[in-house]
Amino acid sequence: MVRVWAGALLVIGLYGCGGSDTAPPAETPPERCDALLDRYCGHAADCVIQDGVGDPGASAADEKAGCVASLMQGLDCSKAVSVSPNYEACLSSIEAVDCSEYANFQSGSLPILPAVCEGVIRVLE
Repeated sequence: MVRVWAGALLVIGLYGCGGSDTAPPAETPPERCDALLDRYCGHAADCVIQDGVGDPGASAADEKAGCVASLMQGLDCSKAVSVSPNYEACLSSIEAVDCSEYANFQSGSLPILPAVCEGVIRVLE
C-alpha cells in the first residue's frame, strides 16, 4: 500500500502551489497547481525509493501516484485562481530539497515545501 502523503499539504494549504517546467506547458493556475503536485511528488518518490524508505515493493511511479492522490484530497487545484512571480523559483527550490529530508518518511512525516513556494498559487476556499 502506498503511504499517505499529508505532510506537504500543510504548507500548500489554501495559499500555495506552483508548476513544473518539465511537464507540458502549464498555463492556467489549475494546471500549474497540478504541475506543482506532480513536481513535488515526483521528487519525493524518487528520493524515498533511492533511500529505501518507500513502501516495500512499490515503484517510484507507485509512490508518486499515491502522493499526488493524497495531496489532491486536501487541495482542489481546480479552484486555483492566480500565479505569483515566484513560480519558477518555487519549482527550482522543490528540486533542491535534499533527499535526506525524506528520512522520516516511514512515520508519514514529509518535508514541507520551500518557503519561496508559499502563496505561489492562490486557490479559492
